[in-house]
Amino acid sequence: MTDRPNTYVGLDVCGALARCVVGVGEGTDLEYLACGSMPEVRWDDPEGRSSELTAEALHEVVCEVERDAGLTVVSAVVGTTGPQVHAQLVRSAIDLQPGSRPVTLDDVRAVLEKAEEGVRGESATILQQVPLEFVAGGQAGVSNPLGYTTDRLEAYTRVVETDRRSFERVNTTVKRAGIRVDECILGGFAAAYATLDPSELSAAVAHLDIGRSASSLTAYLGGSLRLACGIPIGCEDLVRDVAATFGTDEAVASSLISQLGRVDYDSGNPQMTIFVPGPDPTDPAASGAVRSWSLLTKVITRRIDDCFDYVRAELREAGLRLDELDALVLTGDPAALPGIASAATRATRINARVGIPTGLRGLPTALRSPGWACAVGLVQYAHLLVRESMGEAAASDAQGDSRRFAEERIL
Repeated sequence: MTDRPNTYVGLDVCGALARCVVGVGEGTDLEYLACGSMPEVRWDDPEGRSSELTAEALHEVVCEVERDAGLTVVSAVVGTTGPQVHAQLVRSAIDLQPGSRPVTLDDVRAVLEKAEEGVRGESATILQQVPLEFVAGGQAGVSNPLGYTTDRLEAYTRVVETDRRSFERVNTTVKRAGIRVDECILGGFAAAYATLDPSELSAAVAHLDIGRSASSLTAYLGGSLRLACGIPIGCEDLVRDVAATFGTDEAVASSLISQLGRVDYDSGNPQMTIFVPGPDPTDPAASGAVRSWSLLTKVITRRIDDCFDYVRAELREAGLRLDELDALVLTGDPAALPGIASAATRATRINARVGIPTGLRGLPTALRSPGWACAVGLVQYAHLLVRESMGEAAASDAQGDSRRFAEERIL
């Protein structure tokens, strides 16, 4: 991950701002080390008026981390999303050779690779494969098959796919920034990994991560992934809506949303006004105007409500009743808007809360916000990958901690 041992890097390229977090630790212990992010777009900062994701912008983010931590970032686990993300349930099976014997980690990997073979296509690429349960030794519903004696191993997995072109574009951008991609996963998985309460995961919960150009919706029932999909609404839609409504540029619109925005079905105080800088970059004050604050609230609320409409429709399409879900957890920068949790509860009839990242010891207060959830979760996921490659996770499971194994692989 870096030129320093026991370090783990998460790079979020699907949020409103590209973010990078580095953690350090051994065994199960993981501690915050450093972070970097693209600067927030401000209308009064001519040098920072673009939020476009480029290799140069990512390089600056990584350089910030390197200066802060005094190390060199070599590779990272990357979080991405897109409106084309979807998941399908796949059943796969392998015959063990020679005959009946205990299942090994290589057998588990082989049956999961078999599942991938059945869904590969020309226009799509596999982001993740999430094991749900195994059939081993004639016993179904097995969360961890290691050590079961059998001659045949079956697996039921949820395979998450995305558009190949979008996936390759993200990978190319990261590589041009000088970073090797260890693994590219759905940003919503990482954000969920950092914010979902274990009790929610074992019951029934939905998670919405609002990204830059699209959002990720996942749902879990009894510890199993039931839904993973992309929603074609993100921060850029909010910015474009506000810019078009107020006749200004996107830098001004972004500033209005972050500084004065809220989600409110009553549309705010109709008597309150705000000054909107104008589109002339040489004299934004003279070309600006006083406008209604409630109009800003209406524009934001309307687009956020569209996003919640998608949430309801996708959950129902997946066969999930809204009244059986215990919580809807919101992450991403728009999740910090005042009133969004109440609006989500009202729109979906699911108790909603804003997700704050946990699980990384020493995390600064500034990073305990929904916009950093994906980056923090990616560090935790990177840590898990290394533990698995070293056999630590398998060793722990062999001692009976199958519940933790199942939860880690689901997320």
